[in-house]
Amino acid sequence: MTADGACSDCNPNSELKACSKCKDEFTCLECAPGMRFENGVCNACSPACADCNQLTGVCNACKEGYFIDSKTKTCEPCKEGCLECSDKQTCSKCNINMHQLMYPEDMQCKCDLGRDWMPSAQGAWTCECKGDYLTQDGRCTTIEEAFPGCAWTYKAGELDEHRVVGLRVGKNVSNGFVDAGVYRCGACQSAMDFFDHEEGQCVACSQ
Repeated sequence: MTADGACSDCNPNSELKACSKCKDEFTCLECAPGMRFENGVCNACSPACADCNQLTGVCNACKEGYFIDSKTKTCEPCKEGCLECSDKQTCSKCNINMHQLMYPEDMQCKCDLGRDWMPSAQGAWTCECKGDYLTQDGRCTTIEEAFPGCAWTYKAGELDEHRVVGLRVGKNVSNGFVDAGVYRCGACQSAMDFFDHEEGQCVACSQ
């Protein structure tokens, strides 16, 4: 509160809201979530900690992908591929883009084989896309799903200079995704069809 009785932001010049309750612009009474009192000022909790005890700094809640170790009281990373967990052996929230279920009852993430996600060589709960394309939103897909009726695709700019309306993807080359960009259909499987970019699929030529 200012001298004239008006309320003012505790941190008017800071993008990081360190103080949530203050007496004036120089005296903080309560730090914001993710911050703790240290030598009279609000400092950030440990990097993986979302909220900690303001006096001791002990973490109360970790950021996504971490859990509180019961012995050390510090945030430790979940097993690779897991978004939320309570220990290294279980996962309460899996990645629905590549796993069968987001919240599996057995607390084990399984790659979705039906969508071309296979267990990767890295192990843990990581998966590898075996399809033709990997979209920006993390979907593993085939050429038929991405471009229905299409026989082959090419990257925008390689064959023409026209404005491209296509699917932004990373093309799968020997299981490694390279040449991220906008791809479009080069030819339909049927000579009687053409690829309609507005419809996003091959359609029959008009009679």
